[in-house]
Amino acid sequence: MEYFEYLRIPQYILQFTRGASGGVSVSELYIMFGVAGAAYLICLIFGGLALYAIAERAGIKHSWLGFIPFANTYYAGKVTGETQFFGRKMKRAGLYAMIAEIVYSALEILSLVTSVLIASPEYYETNYMEGASSLTLNLESVPQGIRWIAGASNWLSIASLVADLVMIVFLCAVYNGFYRKYSPKNAYMMTVFSVLLPVRSFLMFAVRNKVPVDYDEYMKARLEQVMRSAGMTVQEVKKPEEPFNDFAENGTPSPFAEFDDAPPPIEPDTSGKDVFDDFNDSNQE
Repeated sequence: MEYFEYLRIPQYILQFTRGASGGVSVSELYIMFGVAGAAYLICLIFGGLALYAIAERAGIKHSWLGFIPFANTYYAGKVTGETQFFGRKMKRAGLYAMIAEIVYSALEILSLVTSVLIASPEYYETNYMEGASSLTLNLESVPQGIRWIAGASNWLSIASLVADLVMIVFLCAVYNGFYRKYSPKNAYMMTVFSVLLPVRSFLMFAVRNKVPVDYDEYMKARLEQVMRSAGMTVQEVKKPEEPFNDFAENGTPSPFAEFDDAPPPIEPDTSGKDVFDDFNDSNQE
């Protein structure tokens, strides 16, 4: 989800400029929430317009889903259609990516809540070592009722990392299939940028007017082009001919023609006569 990716950018900048001795105050954290939210809103608009244009041209219903958080990931998979996942075809990659994104976002929100609860400067102390200083959490200064947050924060970070890796895998499946369809030349590069950087909405917007192509046919044409440019002869594979065409051209029936004709259907007996009447008559005699 791009929101958390935009939220990390100022955090990294502050950590790099202030070093280990500097932290992020609660007021600065709220400002970062607002800036990340504004950036994510812009992403929603651009990504929604891209999916809307593609869906309308392809005749896919419910194009408004492209503007809804989480649902836009599912809809990107729906627009993409069947995609490849570790060499196997997958029809619901968008659904799986959406579920992984929801789980990851929930863990990130919990992690942010715990960070805000223990972000008070009075809970930390400054340690000086070899000319450098760093802030460490002093559990004794934390109220008894919220001390569990310090341990929970570490477990949430680990769970969030695992969920992030799972989400990345499914997002790769979705967006690799998407860009193979709408930008096959740069599919792999655009997939990496879309998954690792918060720019997928803008990349999708850039290819929204492209005509969808068959990736296998595209790669076949590219291979033939490279072979021709290298002076190699491209041999087209012809469809095998019917082995009994000679019989058809000469007017001679195929040697298996007798098997081609279906046997005549068995018509039901409507006379009303019992099939065992003959046996009954002979017994009476």
